[in-house]
Amino acid sequence: MAVEVKKIDTLNITDDTFVKLSEMGNITEIQHNTHRNKRCNIQRIDKDHLLVFSTGEVREVVHYEERIDDMKSVSQSLKKLRELINANVVNTDYVIWFTLTYRDNMTDPKKLYTDFKKFNMRLKTWEDNNCITHHEYIICAEPQGRGAWHIHGLLIWEQKAPFIPHDTFWRIWSKDGFNQRAVDGVGYDFVNIKALNNCDNVGAYLTAYLGDMSLEEYEKAKPSSRWRGDVKECNVRENGKKVVKKILKGARLHFYPAGFRIFRCSRGVKRPKVELVTLKKAKEKVRTAILTFRKSVSIKDDNGYETTITTFYYNTALYKKYKKRINTIIIFFKLLSSKYQNIDLGSVDFDGIGIKTTT
Repeated sequence: MAVEVKKIDTLNITDDTFVKLSEMGNITEIQHNTHRNKRCNIQRIDKDHLLVFSTGEVREVVHYEERIDDMKSVSQSLKKLRELINANVVNTDYVIWFTLTYRDNMTDPKKLYTDFKKFNMRLKTWEDNNCITHHEYIICAEPQGRGAWHIHGLLIWEQKAPFIPHDTFWRIWSKDGFNQRAVDGVGYDFVNIKALNNCDNVGAYLTAYLGDMSLEEYEKAKPSSRWRGDVKECNVRENGKKVVKKILKGARLHFYPAGFRIFRCSRGVKRPKVELVTLKKAKEKVRTAILTFRKSVSIKDDNGYETTITTFYYNTALYKKYKKRINTIIIFFKLLSSKYQNIDLGSVDFDGIGIKTTT
């Protein structure tokens, strides 16, 4: 079945129209659908068949070799991940962004998650020993071009994140890898810890980071394949020097196997708050936020189904940041005006020689 998706001008929506309001920490999404589906139209019978209620026919399920082949599923997974991250990361001082790697070319996803569970238990023991409340986590498995796996994740606390020395974090992940450093001066099974400073939309930043891949890594993994997607250039540091690398947007998604769960989280993480409200009430919710994105798309299929989806994104963190800057500027000019309130503008040297004040 062919589906046509076309970007159109943003629709004018009246205040009494019902919209879906999703609150996710600093990010709020308002979405309007002109033909909202209120029921499920299909039912899965078994692994290979599904039932279409409208016609009563039984169809075969299409199976994919790579996760990227089912773009709708990938888009939904990444959207859920963005929403989950934004719902839990309001203050970046409360989180730690980390990476766990292997020395060997570890290609077993089951071992990856088993090793993380053991790491998480050891980390909770360290928290208990240091009188620190337990964390929540959101983790993503990331495939490398050579076939190996490693983990990116967020550790989230209800208060300011504790300081965990790099060596301590490394020892919790791989004691043998850390101890090997005393033998060869290098070690293995490395870890990386990063702060998320000055990031007002953590979900969008991290999901983009997870999907991107360098051109060099992609060509090594698929030498006979030519990338046809978007390419951007980024400045990165290698051996202490700045170099420009070409980054392929979304290329890493080609390396996830079909049906693979891209992310997992602990039970205590917060979920986005979703409700159906009028546009007027939704506007009241975002009165202290800045509109950062809006888009309308028209969707049509061969069966005559047609709808228009309009989406708005608002950012509270940006509003607070801009408000703080504006207040700083106002205070500066107030101080400036009080200091030079007796300036004689006729005596001001605009060539930069100086300002002469009157007595």
